[in-house]
Amino acid sequence: MAKQQSSHPILKALGIATVGTLGAYGTISYMLFKDLFDLEGAHVQAGSLRDPHHGEDEKQWLIHAQRSDAYLQSYDGLTLHAIEIKNHPESHNWVLLAHAH
Repeated sequence: MAKQQSSHPILKALGIATVGTLGAYGTISYMLFKDLFDLEGAHVQAGSLRDPHHGEDEKQWLIHAQRSDAYLQSYDGLTLHAIEIKNHPESHNWVLLAHAH
């Protein structure tokens, strides 16, 4: 008696579709992550307004810049305060300034 092979074309199609979908998802996720969090391409500069290498123009710009306050409650109950300065609102470039205690 001949052995009959059982083929399930629907299961095979679902398997191929699943593998293809996961591959596409992984590729897109990698590309987005690489572009959004490109730390090697970021221009990171450290400095202080108290630094003698900063000119008077930079200090005056910061003093007269249009600012807005933002507050955030931390997980341990502290109120964190930030100052947002939008020099060019249409720009997607950010500068993060922090101070040490």
